[in-house]
Amino acid sequence: MSTHAGQESLGALTPPGPYTGLKVLDFTWAAAGPVATTFLAFLGADVVKVEHHSRPDLMRVSDRQYGYGAIKSINESPLFNELNADKRSIELDLAEPADLQTAIELARAADVLIENMRPGKIEKLGLSYARLSELNPGLVMCSVSATGRSSVAGPPGYAPVFWAEGGGAWLTGWPDRPPGLVRGPVDLHAAAFACLGILSLLALRKLTGRGGYLDVSAVEAVTATLGAQLIQAQAGQGEPERCGNTEPGTVVNDVFPCLGDDQWLAVTLHDHDELLRFIGVLRSEFGIELTPAEMTDSTDGWKNVARATENLAAEDLEHCLVAEGVAAARSASLRAAMSDRRLLDRQALQTIHHDVIGDQVIVALPWFRNGVPYRVGHPAPALGADGADVLRDWLGRGTDGSSP
Repeated sequence: MSTHAGQESLGALTPPGPYTGLKVLDFTWAAAGPVATTFLAFLGADVVKVEHHSRPDLMRVSDRQYGYGAIKSINESPLFNELNADKRSIELDLAEPADLQTAIELARAADVLIENMRPGKIEKLGLSYARLSELNPGLVMCSVSATGRSSVAGPPGYAPVFWAEGGGAWLTGWPDRPPGLVRGPVDLHAAAFACLGILSLLALRKLTGRGGYLDVSAVEAVTATLGAQLIQAQAGQGEPERCGNTEPGTVVNDVFPCLGDDQWLAVTLHDHDELLRFIGVLRSEFGIELTPAEMTDSTDGWKNVARATENLAAEDLEHCLVAEGVAAARSASLRAAMSDRRLLDRQALQTIHHDVIGDQVIVALPWFRNGVPYRVGHPAPALGADGADVLRDWLGRGTDGSSP
């Protein structure tokens, strides 16, 4: 694998993350919560995931939930491994007084506590911010839920529900078809906002010495990403509608077929000059004649362009258009994306070894720090595998549970 100038290879030591030494107590499950703590783990934090075998993380049993192949045990889910790398796991039954007390002691030692239970559940367990902040004034606590804790309780929190209630589904799809649901990116949006809020409170703690409580709404995270359509609705310019691939402010914004099975090229043309450059590439490089009127015809424009591109290799067409300053890119399948030279060169995809699963490619943080990519240190933990180590490291307990 090639490296950029000044970039260390994965075989070299990665510098300590900026949050090395930070203790994060993780009561999250599914995706929106765990992804936020995974970001913190990648940044160096010691993230301890609190679990119990009676109600395993949804991603540990993703084969039952989503049909992702036969998983023989809760410790061999590739999806859980993807979302929970670089963490440790302790098994606690919070219905048991002794285990609940251990959780309280861990919270007293923690810098950050994050949970995404149903609103009110963490409080009923005896782990409210009001109680824990008395024991640990520097604690930063984050609750992630569908609609937040300060509003009327909404529906159960899953990504399609967030997307629909936040307004995203209404804008997704074709004008004559139903609203479209989106799953994974919605959870990532909520997680990113949660992580940003946690980091902001940690920065504030450096100034005040006190922590704080963060209430994150996944529905609001969706609304916050709608951008221009939200402004249009607020400005009284009519209800924004689903418009397929078209984009206001562009002459052409669509995906066109290319040579081969299920090969496509995305093209965005902002003005008449870019339209002419697109036409010029087709003429000079491929001998295809196409007029501006044929491309922009409201009824047959897409079909006309499709007839011009359907016998051209997507990679060749992309190369020629980009060379002329036209925004174009192949629409890659997930398999193709995982072998993309640019992603591999930047080490965005890293292979980690899991004792049960074997080698698995997972997605790392999408940035470099001073020319060096973040390295994923270890796979997701087996359920409860790190309990003794966590009690020793955080609470100073011996292997028999006693204090030194």
